Amino acid sequence: DGIRDRSPSRGLGDVYKRQVLGNALLDYYLKVKMINRTLRNATEYGCLTGEGWVHLPWAPKAGNVYEIKDGKPVYEGDLEVSHHNGLDVIRDTFIRSMSHKWLCVREWKNKWDLVAQYPEMRDQILAESIYDYEGYESFRFEVTKGIEDTESEKIPVYTFYHDRTESVPEGRLVRFSKSVMYYDGALPYQSLPIKNVLPDVLHESGFGYSPFNDLLGIQQAKDNVISAVTSNNLTFANQFIWKRKNDNFSVKNIEGGLKLLESAEVPQALQLTASSPESYNLYNLYEGAMEMLSGISSTVRGNPQTNLKSGAALALVVAQSIQFGSGLEESFNQVLEDSGTTVIQHLQDFAKTPRIAYIVGESNRPFMKEYTSKDISDIKRVTVQQTNALAKTISGRLEIANQIMQMPPEQAQVYMSILNLSLIHISEPTRRTPISYAVFCL
Repeated sequence: DGIRDRSPSRGLGDVYKRQVLGNALLDYYLKVKMINRTLRNATEYGCLTGEGWVHLPWAPKAGNVYEIKDGKPVYEGDLEVSHHNGLDVIRDTFIRSMSHKWLCVREWKNKWDLVAQYPEMRDQILAESIYDYEGYESFRFEVTKGIEDTESEKIPVYTFYHDRTESVPEGRLVRFSKSVMYYDGALPYQSLPIKNVLPDVLHESGFGYSPFNDLLGIQQAKDNVISAVTSNNLTFANQFIWKRKNDNFSVKNIEGGLKLLESAEVPQALQLTASSPESYNLYNLYEGAMEMLSGISSTVRGNPQTNLKSGAALALVVAQSIQFGSGLEESFNQVLEDSGTTVIQHLQDFAKTPRIAYIVGESNRPFMKEYTSKDISDIKRVTVQQTNALAKTISGRLEIANQIMQMPPEQAQVYMSILNLSLIHISEPTRRTPISYAVFCL
């Protein structure tokens, strides 16, 4: 199959091959199908609005054409991935946790694409309009404000998912718009194909919350201070000169562009652009408060404080900032695992026709391999291994390198194991079995 069986038993070799194939498929969907970009967009929604959602349904009429049957193309089918904000996901507002038994997703679809998929409903689909729905706006920039888009070809299509419960043992999937029912049947997926990215959760509710909301009031006050200082400078940018009334004051030009002022007393300049020192102190106070609430220090922004000189101090500050965002990072890792597991599950359930996978084998040599759902049938879930926060930054990596260069090789290995929060195995010369030390970070 292009992959050497390096395990002592053939069964383990098959497991290794399935892992390689599964990793290749995940890499393909993350990079080529751009699921990674979708996840980042959902994460951005989570930071801005408190919730970001990823929708990963299976589209039977997507992918390449497998064959022509009765004059009609038969498609391989593929995932259709999209990201959404909290307003696009309808849920039970009375629950007190994020454990949703049902969800309804709103998507904007082109009417002509829907007509191509459901030709028997052509008249009903074309009769719908975007203005048939109240409050169709979502989180978006109104770059066409004032322009009527009554001729828009987009209409909202809703997909309702109900998980398998005692009252609905087979689950349910309903796809509909205002006057058209596209599908109504049992849930064909192993789990609900909609995942969320939540920086935090509103306690006792089914809604997410973004810690960046805490910065809005301070940011508004900071903007007002900047606006006052800027307005003062723009208004009084031209300098004024004061003199006594009825004073004999004259100005004469001198050769070379100089000017001669003649008056009984020295005139005084009015520095109306001078802002109060309290304004700048207040600005710095607001900035410090925002750094504390967000965990984004000046060091992370590339402008470290003057009292931070050593690489260890800089690395510590950066690590603290990364640790502050651990909740969002944990949520992103979770949605990454859930999305990867959903990709594998969809391919197991629906990829019945032979497909081609692009795999990088030993020594980074790529090759093509044909596969079906049976080749990945034993993969149960996808996990994400989180790297150390300190190693994600340049200053952190430099500090780690400096520490390792001063250590013996055996100590360097232990040092890296502690950073990676892994299980350390140390062999003593007087023992035949290694001693294991479990290292945890709380």
